[in-house]
Amino acid sequence: MLCGGDFNEFIWDHEKSGGAVVLYNQPQYLANFLHSEELLDLDFNGPSFTWRGNRHGEWVEERLNRGLINQFWHESWPNTTVTHSTVLGSDHCPIIIQCNPRRIAGQKLFRFEALWAKEEECKRLVQTCWERPCPGHALDRWQKRINDCRSWLINWSRRKFKKKGMEIEELLSQLGEL
Repeated sequence: MLCGGDFNEFIWDHEKSGGAVVLYNQPQYLANFLHSEELLDLDFNGPSFTWRGNRHGEWVEERLNRGLINQFWHESWPNTTVTHSTVLGSDHCPIIIQCNPRRIAGQKLFRFEALWAKEEECKRLVQTCWERPCPGHALDRWQKRINDCRSWLINWSRRKFKKKGMEIEELLSQLGEL
């Protein structure tokens, strides 16, 4: 079993910053749920807190979103990871759960470059990719668009910034000689 999302409760006092003092005599529904269902809380990558907001004039941050697994899941998919992603348009950050994050040997990790966002051509490319008709269920369409967008951006970047890469290589070569 894998159970992930907003549980609206934190477990440990270090999973909260700001706001009212943590009371230890309050019911701990989430901790009891984990114990009764024999679930493990997956560790995570990214920011510590998954929710942030203003409560009674004070800034509060808490880890409310998480991924939980049972022993069978852990044995079947031992490399399952949780990533707390960047907050966009919500007071919660999205969590990304990957069951088999192993990369194919030689496959380079994709990273969106900040300088791309300044390029109108890049914005049009992403918009075109997301507006293309795509058959299937919502999650399948989303995955296809993400993969297509990644491929398109990689190819576009190679064409657009090829000279920059060559200039960098030349400068690194000169630096090595110095």
